[in-house]
Amino acid sequence: MSVYPGNKQSRALAYSPKWGHIAVASNYGKVSIRDFKDFDTKIQTLKNAEEWCEMIKYSPCEKYLATGSHDN
Repeated sequence: MSVYPGNKQSRALAYSPKWGHIAVASNYGKVSIRDFKDFDTKIQTLKNAEEWCEMIKYSPCEKYLATGSHDN
């Protein structure tokens, strides 16, 4: 359903108005934190999951970021 390969697609997004960040969870378990005003600016890259992340969400205080992956 996309013209892009799997490594260029995302499964979930989360937005933090407090920090102006958007968190993007990929098909390969990587989470990229980017500047909302300029998506090309990477703030942080996380790689902990062995499989894709299906859910991602900031805590109500926006201090924490949670992800849910398929690697049990």
